Amino acid sequence: MTRPEWGADISGLTASTRKRKRAAVASFCKWAVRHDLIAANPMDKIDTIKVPKTLPRLERPLALSRRRTARYRR
Repeated sequence: MTRPEWGADISGLTASTRKRKRAAVASFCKWAVRHDLIAANPMDKIDTIKVPKTLPRLERPLALSRRRTARYRR
């Protein structure tokens, strides 16, 4: 897969997924530099992906009560 295909492939994904994929490629490039397979890490020139911080989602009261009753049925 060429780099333009990879970039187009991740454009519709969430920021956290794109960050994980970028980290995997960066880690591989770092390994390749250490093993003298490539001269320099090309990922050093690409900015990291910012993931906005979010608050935890709360459960709905109905789902919470169902979980409690299911626990006591055992």
